[in-house]
Amino acid sequence: SFYDYNFEIGSNFCTRCQIQEIEKVTTPEGLHSFMAHLSENMLHVMHQELEKRELYRCRPQDSLPLAERIKDYVDKNLRDQQLSITGMSLEFSVSASYLCRIFKEKNKLTILEYINNGRINLAKQYLSQTDLTVETIVQKIGFVNTSSFIRKFSGVVGMTPGKYRAQSSSGSMPANSPGRLP
Repeated sequence: SFYDYNFEIGSNFCTRCQIQEIEKVTTPEGLHSFMAHLSENMLHVMHQELEKRELYRCRPQDSLPLAERIKDYVDKNLRDQQLSITGMSLEFSVSASYLCRIFKEKNKLTILEYINNGRINLAKQYLSQTDLTVETIVQKIGFVNTSSFIRKFSGVVGMTPGKYRAQSSSGSMPANSPGRLP
């Protein structure tokens, strides 16, 4: 079944053409024919997905476990505003739910928590080592919205970015403050 192989049926699977076809079904024979055609399409999609996964498995980086490859990918793309679970599931040829599950099992936190923590740590470095505005920092670290960044930062760090910058410049930051910017 789709779920045995960690497939998800995406919204694009049921095309407008298929919806129009089922609306034309008026007899049990027509329904049987429609279901047979739909089953063929599903098998075709599954076969393509398995071929794509097999090609991906042959890549050299596949010697690393999936969770580590995901973590490396996030680390390399952390500053990209387009970084998303959907994009990663396409990159690794697995379903979004499988991607999230395997990452959490290995790392004990969700992908979004990992991404947000990484971005918050980058923000701390920028705040303590530069005079960039919060808006500029938000763009540099991959957040899309300044307001949501400030809420997330305050929730994780326990103070606003402005207060963090003031404390870091006065030398009153704890010993576990972030390292140097690359």
